[in-house]
Amino acid sequence: MKAKVVLPILVALVAALMAAPVSAAPCGAASVTLDVFSGVPPGGVTPCSYTVGTLTFTGVSNPAPAFTVTGVPPGTASPTSAVGITVQPETLFGLPGLRFSGSFSVTGGATLDVTFSYRVDSAGAPITDIHLDFNGTFVGTGSSVIVTESVADATTGKVLAVASVTNPPPVFSTDLVLSAPATSVIVTKDIKLISGAGDSARADISTIDQLVSQSVPEPASLLLIATGLVAVAIGRKRIGGRL
Repeated sequence: MKAKVVLPILVALVAALMAAPVSAAPCGAASVTLDVFSGVPPGGVTPCSYTVGTLTFTGVSNPAPAFTVTGVPPGTASPTSAVGITVQPETLFGLPGLRFSGSFSVTGGATLDVTFSYRVDSAGAPITDIHLDFNGTFVGTGSSVIVTESVADATTGKVLAVASVTNPPPVFSTDLVLSAPATSVIVTKDIKLISGAGDSARADISTIDQLVSQSVPEPASLLLIATGLVAVAIGRKRIGGRL
């Protein structure tokens, strides 16, 4: 899906999310399916949340996760509902985030397009960038996988970053640097798998990782700032003593 086509869709989804609740009950399990996280049938009633560090990740029920399948039969596609996607909190490289896992797969000329959203609220430092990784693979001419992601300010609806991971070309990781720090954002994912024609053609994804960075000064930076302030204070004292 071309970026110029995806962006208007993501912007429309963000606009629909502006009235989304900012708090939800904890999910209460180490992992849940996407329907439970988003608060949609069959397993969900209201969205639930995971808190990792100072960040709270909350599912969104409006709009609900959407699954569009074409070319079946003769091809195959999965999952076809939110029950087939697992959501779990994680911390990688010291960064909090979520992992979305499942047997995303298409074969024999089928396509699968999945969209869903969630909210991230910071009780600490503002969010500055979001890291997106996946392990998409493909076999056969015409097969491909792509995850396009939009990050918008949850208060204003302004889109702060849009980026994709793909295969082909093999781009398995990207960093969405926000155009402005934000304490609350809406993340919208568009996951698309396309299988070329032929019995052996296929496209697959098993994991999508999402990590969030915040604008917290590193200890070394704080030490450098403190050293600089001390030097300035000593310099001023010496100058004052000569006057």
